[in-house]
Amino acid sequence: MSQLLAGHTAGFRVRAQNDNIAQQFNTLNTAAQSTNNYWAVQAINTLRSLASGYSGDNVYVSVDNRYADGRTLFKIVMPGCEAYVRHESNGELMILKIQASADYAQMQDKGNKPGYFELEPNESGVLTPKHKQTITKTRDRKTIVVCGGQPTVNDARRAALNYTKAMKIADPEDICFVHTPSDSNSFRGNRRINSRKADRDPAMRESALIVRDLMLNAQGIGKVKWMTQGAGSGIMYQALKQGGQPLNMKGHWLYLAAPTTSAPALEQLAVELGFTTDRDNKYYDSLNPDQLIGSGRLQGGNILTAWRRLRSGRDTEYTPLKFGVDAGKEALMMNSTFNSVSAVQKALVVAGAATGLASGATAIAGLGIALLGVGGIAFHSFFPEEYHNSKDKF
Repeated sequence: MSQLLAGHTAGFRVRAQNDNIAQQFNTLNTAAQSTNNYWAVQAINTLRSLASGYSGDNVYVSVDNRYADGRTLFKIVMPGCEAYVRHESNGELMILKIQASADYAQMQDKGNKPGYFELEPNESGVLTPKHKQTITKTRDRKTIVVCGGQPTVNDARRAALNYTKAMKIADPEDICFVHTPSDSNSFRGNRRINSRKADRDPAMRESALIVRDLMLNAQGIGKVKWMTQGAGSGIMYQALKQGGQPLNMKGHWLYLAAPTTSAPALEQLAVELGFTTDRDNKYYDSLNPDQLIGSGRLQGGNILTAWRRLRSGRDTEYTPLKFGVDAGKEALMMNSTFNSVSAVQKALVVAGAATGLASGATAIAGLGIALLGVGGIAFHSFFPEEYHNSKDKF
């Protein structure tokens, strides 16, 4: 006989189809209350929220699962749990199946499931990954790297250390990371991560929920910097797009390392939610097709982002001249953190001021291409003063 689980006084009435489903729900509820288990809390909160409808991002409805009488069967994907629910003709929501992973927490520890890790020194003083449920609030100067697709936890650790070192934004002891296994476990077997489509891949849902929960936990605790690595850009996008409790990420910073899904869309969404972004907040491998194609860089996405930054006025030091330099670097497919100077300062000033913004940007790009063959060493040798002035300014 069905049992009422939620919606007792308002909203949709949510029922368990039988005693077995009700017992599974109660087991999850006990785990959520007694052990504060992250995945159990998420599952219970999501199932109870069905009383408000099923419009969340973690709900998937198949066109093949519609009944002749108008009822609809849909699936809810949560960390460590899937549920199958049917919208009945009388308006009630019937939970037909709960498929929970009882060893989800242990699988996170081992890196077989997405999880959040902080680096802590072991007995030998070596920084090793330690699985955590929430951000340790006593350490508020940290960088959290969303590693999108690494075989093991140690691979994710190395990737996090390498990219933060390349972008010069964190000390090793301040680095934490969210690891998503490259063979993402689903209840229907393993599936490879599609890095170019991570922003809409259901296999990334668990990681996105963890990242969202960390962001809620990190609001207002200090100087936290977030970096996405590879397909982590898509995971971050999914995390920011989810509904529920609103985010206010004022005081937090966002950096993108090797983004493989729309970097301009992610940055715009992050700014709307309060993140601050540096002018040079991206790092690319220009020979990687996933990064060039998936991130929208080949379509001029970064130039569009720079133009939005200029027009918005949110970065008061970002001038038309700096926009022109960034546009020139993008035309050359150079890393935004590249230190070589691609043009003479005086020529840049003339191009930017005399010809107007749009044509000035074109002139800067052309000048950068013309000087590319000269190289940084020759430029440094023949124009030492201009070289140092330009390096300091740009």
